[in-house]
Amino acid sequence: AWNPDSATRMVYEALSMLVVLLDGIMIPYTLAWTVREEGAFLLVSWLSRIFWTADLLLSFATGYHTKQCATELRLRKTAKHFLVTWFLVDATLAIWDWMGTVLSVSRFI
Repeated sequence: AWNPDSATRMVYEALSMLVVLLDGIMIPYTLAWTVREEGAFLLVSWLSRIFWTADLLLSFATGYHTKQCATELRLRKTAKHFLVTWFLVDATLAIWDWMGTVLSVSRFI
């Protein structure tokens, strides 16, 4: 599993914060005004969707810290831990995002 204390994971977490910041700007902006997804806005929207979907999958294989302050890296344990902690929240948000995309695209067909 991916060690949560590794340098690569820290870089990934920094990238995650950047995507959260972009989402925090873009989502209220699109809710406040009628904004079409085109150009750079379309690119950033798709990158965000793909990033969070990949994040959902990566979370199954990301280690975690136990109550005993040990780092758990066994894939079966990390997957089970993710399923009982953040999976429902993460999956709901990812599905909601993709459903919005599907419904948006289906209006043009």
